[in-house]
Parts: sequence; C-alpha cells; structure tokens
Amino acid sequence: MKSLVVLCFILFNFFCSDKLQSDIQKLIEDKNYIALAILCSEIQENVFEKECSLGMKKSEEEISDIVNGLKDLPFSKVHVEQNKRKLIEVLFKKNTHLQIKYSQIWKESVYEN
Repeated sequence: MKSLVVLCFILFNFFCSDKLQSDIQKLIEDKNYIALAILCSEIQENVFEKECSLGMKKSEEEISDIVNGLKDLPFSKVHVEQNKRKLIEVLFKKNTHLQIKYSQIWKESVYEN
C-alpha cells in the first residue's frame, strides 16, 4: 500500500512538472517575462531556478524601463497597456522587493484605465 502511494506521488509530480516546464517554455518563447515571474512566485521547488531568475530579471528591467522613462517627464503620467499593467500589479503583490522598489512611483505615474 505504501509503495502505491509513493508511486502515485511520483507520477503526479512527473506529469505536473512536465506541464509546468511546458508552460514556462511557452512564456519564455513569447517573451512574457512578467507572467513567468508571477508563475515562478507560485512554485515551491527550485527545479526551474534558471528560468525563474531570467523571468525576474527581465520583469524588473521592463518595469525599470517604464519608470525610468518618467524621469524626463516628471509631472506626467504614462499609459501602460491594461493587461500588462494588471500583470505588473499582481507581480508587485507577489514580490516584496519589487513592490518596495517600484509600487509608489508606479501608482503616481501610471494611468489607471
């Protein structure tokens, strides 16, 4: 009985891990790094550490580019596509580092549709 439970656990992890790998590869191919960073924030295992590091790095670069573009226009607001804006706001909720670093200027500088 115990071996059956272990076998079920291994098979479940194998198939879930395979689907997760497929999802991660698709997000990388689509260059959807913000969604990748959000997905990685929900993964408990370090199996995809390289891919998740890439997602976080590229997401932070993208957010930084948006925020840094505001330095030339200090009293204006920038328009960010609604889907991207929502994804970034979800990422802020899941990643304390990014939230502390960017959320205040984000709220002040990005139009809410």
